[in-house]
Amino acid sequence: MNNFIQPGKTLTLTAPAGGVVGGVAVQIGQLLVVASGTVDEFLPFEGATEGVFTLPKNNAEAFTEGQLVYWDGTEMTTTAGINLLVGVAAEDATDVSTESRIRLDGVARFNGGQVPANFSNGTRPDPATQPIGFPIYNTDDSAPNYSDGVIWRDAAGDPT
Repeated sequence: MNNFIQPGKTLTLTAPAGGVVGGVAVQIGQLLVVASGTVDEFLPFEGATEGVFTLPKNNAEAFTEGQLVYWDGTEMTTTAGINLLVGVAAEDATDVSTESRIRLDGVARFNGGQVPANFSNGTRPDPATQPIGFPIYNTDDSAPNYSDGVIWRDAAGDPT
């Protein structure tokens, strides 16, 4: 098999606006990764897509082992809604704890399983007003796009 590149547990990605900090979770499109090092914005960085990491959690919620967990843009939560499903709790965590061990599953999904809104290049909102990773469907390109907080990017991370 000469088209295999790598297992994909770590990917080289482009740091969003503001850059990334080593050991901190960052959402790139519809995938949550943990940056392996601190990198300035728009530069390549290595992001772990799978594994068990200590990550921030909502301190108003208790987690139980194996419970589905979601990324709300800043921390883990058990609330599905528009949040991004990223894996499971790898340990029990009390409702007062501010972090927990999370097993990232490395699967890219639409937030909450919802289909993104359709926009043309001329009608899509300003990406700076959208959360990083916010998805839309670009009707001009017939492809999904996401906001990196500054510009719209396609699934490969290229500006669109």
